[in-house]
Amino acid sequence: MTTGTLEDFSGDMVMLVCERCDKRNRYLKKKMIQRYGLNLPLEKILARSAECSLNPAYGKACEARFEGQ
Repeated sequence: MTTGTLEDFSGDMVMLVCERCDKRNRYLKKKMIQRYGLNLPLEKILARSAECSLNPAYGKACEARFEGQ
């Protein structure tokens, strides 16, 4: 899932995964909302939070995405 906002996640945790880098990180939804706001699009959050040299902010082919809802 890369569209929508943090508001679309029903649970307390948000999972960020990247098949390419084999990373799986869980974040508290509450802390992510404090940091990024409730309505920032998920694709913009990915560009700011994916801890990867392939992050879209660096202009490379990042495969990070949010998992679940």
